[in-house]
Amino acid sequence: MADSKKVLRRAGRVTLYLLIGILGLVAIALIFLNTNWGKKVVRNQVVSYLENHLKTKVSIGSIDYTLPEWIELNNVYIEDQKKDTLLFGEKLKVNISMYKLLRGNTDIQKVDLQNILINLRRPETDSVFNYEFLVNAFTGNKSTTKNVDTAEMKISLDEILFHKVHFLMDDQFAGNKFVASIQDLNATLDKFQPDRLNFGINNFDASGVKFFMRTTKAALPDSTIIITDSAKQTATYGLYINAKRFAIKDAVVDIENVVNGMIYKNDLKQLKLTQVLFNMEQSIAMADSLLLDTGMVQFRSALAAKQLLPVSNVEDTTAVPWLIKANRININKIAAKYDDSNAAAKDGFDAAHIDASDIHADINSFVFSADTTRAYVNQLAMADKSGLRLDSTHANIIFTDKELRADELYVRTNNSLLQNAFSLSYDSLAGITTNPQSSLLKATLVNSRIAFNDLYLLMPSLKTSFKPQQFANKVVNFNTELRGNLQMVYLPFLQINGLDGSSLSGRGTLYNLTDAKRFSYDLYIDQSRILKSDLFKFVPPENQAQLAQLPDVINLRGRFNGSTNNITADISTVTPDLSFTGRVNLTNLQDPAKLQYDLTINSASVGKRTILGFIPPGKLPANIQMPDRVNATGKFKGTANGFDADMKLATSLGNMTVKGTLQNFADPNRAKYDLALGTAGFNLGKFISQDS
Repeated sequence: MADSKKVLRRAGRVTLYLLIGILGLVAIALIFLNTNWGKKVVRNQVVSYLENHLKTKVSIGSIDYTLPEWIELNNVYIEDQKKDTLLFGEKLKVNISMYKLLRGNTDIQKVDLQNILINLRRPETDSVFNYEFLVNAFTGNKSTTKNVDTAEMKISLDEILFHKVHFLMDDQFAGNKFVASIQDLNATLDKFQPDRLNFGINNFDASGVKFFMRTTKAALPDSTIIITDSAKQTATYGLYINAKRFAIKDAVVDIENVVNGMIYKNDLKQLKLTQVLFNMEQSIAMADSLLLDTGMVQFRSALAAKQLLPVSNVEDTTAVPWLIKANRININKIAAKYDDSNAAAKDGFDAAHIDASDIHADINSFVFSADTTRAYVNQLAMADKSGLRLDSTHANIIFTDKELRADELYVRTNNSLLQNAFSLSYDSLAGITTNPQSSLLKATLVNSRIAFNDLYLLMPSLKTSFKPQQFANKVVNFNTELRGNLQMVYLPFLQINGLDGSSLSGRGTLYNLTDAKRFSYDLYIDQSRILKSDLFKFVPPENQAQLAQLPDVINLRGRFNGSTNNITADISTVTPDLSFTGRVNLTNLQDPAKLQYDLTINSASVGKRTILGFIPPGKLPANIQMPDRVNATGKFKGTANGFDADMKLATSLGNMTVKGTLQNFADPNRAKYDLALGTAGFNLGKFISQDS
């Protein structure tokens, strides 16, 4: 029994000494590994292993670490198999919990990279990248059959520091070349799941971000792609980012596809977002605030593909419509250029070719979805190369698949102003033109004005009807209300003044607003003050001489109904030297050579001065004495080259009747007339200065 106890005590002492020895050796090893000499030994062993395993040159200037907390590699250099630089890093430092790593958890407190260059290449005649030998060296010839594993990686990353990190890829085989670099990056994260593409960011601050990319070859679809059952079972994840603060300064991007013509460029002084949520799988992008400050953005769309090659066995998936929201958007001093490569350039402001500068925007409650766009615009200003300039814009805008509405509307250019409210409701967007009677319009525009210079920019075709020689730099001020549907819009009131000083007030109805060929109107002018100089703006220059002696101011009342080419007017006008009450029919307004008129004169009175004004100078014989005033009733119709009259005239020289026709009076050699003049009671002798 005593011998057994001695054996146990002796065995215990041996075990204790052995443990102490092992711990001592471990301690000595740890002490050795933490000495400069030990670190050199580790560096040499790592370099030797990598060079033997990779069959390429590997260099590490120094290794530093504090076990088990962090490790740092300095002046790391790895060549590819063609003796070109694959990787260079002045400093690669990782703070990692090595104890947790032993238990299968990768807990990285910080990654610090400084002066890093990654250089990937693929020659035009080879489909293999220069880095693939690294992958093969560490993976070997493993089976391509993978077991489906849905367990998430146990990895965390708290902080990332970059300084002068550069990434180059020259893929001559596929025709892609890009360069990406970051001058400085400081990011803190609360979630890092690269296998699930799920990232939670506390703060992301980057500066000096540059990205350059050129595509020189067309990417053809691979018709051999087959989606296998195992591939369908593999879990896939869309990019998911949740960031409290995301800020980039001095961001320069230059992307061009020389094959299809697509271009995207930006040079931004500052891009900043707060409370960001980006969910690629569900097509959601949200932010509490977005700031774009000082710079430019350019986009040119790709040319439409003439022929697309079919891809076999590819599942048809319908894209989820995007939901984009931002509580506050601020844009300062931004230039934006957009070109639709598939649309020809047009005169004036062209929505397919925008070149805007000095863009300023302050927008709240922005929402964009498949069926709704909503925004409260506090301010929007810009200047387009066409000459259109928005000085100030304010509106509460809602645009859905059933309604377009702008409340608190205020849109001001350097010449025009629209303000108050506008709304249009409809069954569908397509139904606006196909079923205009179902599209309800309501608008109130007060103290507004429209400049013809702006109309020329928005609708250059108006220059045909409103010649710039007469209407350029002219402004029309108006107050009006519109109610009804697009097939019939009622104007309860309309007040207009402008041009050289003309004004009118009235009411009426507009028909077929969505069909220019069928557009018509029925307007009542309650009172007006029309300046002759403004009236002449609507009269072809070749016809203005005939109206030269019209009064300088014409007061007009009546009803006007017609279309863009015809008009019927029941009017009454009174001026000191000219008055008229009756009906006027004008047809072929768009073609002066084919213009036709038909006047029913209930009563008319013309003074001597106006009559003489219609007679060319020197054409009236000296012996003719015109009456001081001519009053007329009857009918008078004709064209630019003839007339048909049936009129009764009452003058200071007596009464007269005129009945008959005159044709081709523009050509005396072809002129034909058949006129019957009734002069009973008319002092013809006095008229021709021969009393006998």
